[in-house]
Amino acid sequence: MSAGQLLKQANQLKRAGRLDEAIALYHQLIEINPNFAWAYNNLGDAFVKQGNFDEAAVEYQKAIEINPNSAWFNINLGRLFIEQGCFEEAIGYFRQAVQSKHNLLCELNGKHEECASNLSALTVNNELFPENLYFREETDSQWQFGDLDNLAKLTPETLRNQPERSKVAVFVAIAHLYQGDIQAARHCIGLARDWGLSQQSISQIIVSGLHKWFACSATFTGVRNFWYIGDWEALVQLDKADLFQRPERAKLALLVAAGYQQLGNINALRRCTDLALEWGCSNGLVYRVLTSGIYNLFGRGAAVARRYKVSLKYFKSAFAVMEIADNLQGTLLKSRIKMQIGQIPSLNNQRVINLVLNSDK
Repeated sequence: MSAGQLLKQANQLKRAGRLDEAIALYHQLIEINPNFAWAYNNLGDAFVKQGNFDEAAVEYQKAIEINPNSAWFNINLGRLFIEQGCFEEAIGYFRQAVQSKHNLLCELNGKHEECASNLSALTVNNELFPENLYFREETDSQWQFGDLDNLAKLTPETLRNQPERSKVAVFVAIAHLYQGDIQAARHCIGLARDWGLSQQSISQIIVSGLHKWFACSATFTGVRNFWYIGDWEALVQLDKADLFQRPERAKLALLVAAGYQQLGNINALRRCTDLALEWGCSNGLVYRVLTSGIYNLFGRGAAVARRYKVSLKYFKSAFAVMEIADNLQGTLLKSRIKMQIGQIPSLNNQRVINLVLNSDK
């Protein structure tokens, strides 16, 4: 069984609750490729489901050591720590997740600028909400619309006599995390605990908040660049955000569907494709995006089969069917090939990347 098949089967077993079998396969996969960060991360997920939190922490840490800039790995370890009551450790990993994702979004939003149209960014509601009797509704609105600056201005004294103060305290903590004020974030989480919010609830609010912010922080152009380079894991994370609120929700749902297509999650692919169609994507656009995905899968398969020239042809077709104009240096194509082949755990990745890129010379 190939490493790719091992990963797919292990993930299926994990989702089915057959955790011992999944863990055994993840270990086999790690023996094949000790540098495959997602194998360690998913192994950590399996240990969490078993309640083996110490082992989970070890595996999440290994994933971070291989890829310290992965927001998702840092979120997983932070969530684990906070559910164990280790708030100091959790805050550090959540902050690293915010910083890592911010850097990535900044890079991608500026990358391939010559190939991307200037689409409108999400409009953020920056209205100042005056204090009045509708405090709860207003803080929920600030949270919903990403008005983090005003959330961060809420003081403990303001919160103390308000309904649902513990929940709002976590909102304020997340706002402080985004602004880099770790001490204030710690203090607000401490208040939430003192006011009766469980560690599990705190963890759920923080993790959902980070996912929401990552989705809302990116322009559509930036999110589309995830598709350009083939960062499928980043795309499917958008499924955890409230896409319904986004002005480009139809195309975003389609991009998420494309991510699920590459990761082999057929049920999620169908669900997101149906949403894209319901929200206004044309049948033609859906057809082209999914056809492009099929070419991408063929390109990966041909690389594994050592048919390097055929692999290059398929990767080119993945862009051609979308009528994407690359620059003279082939920046988009090179980025896509490097990402796609780099994700295959059983290959000498750099060697195969070079063979594919140079196969038409």
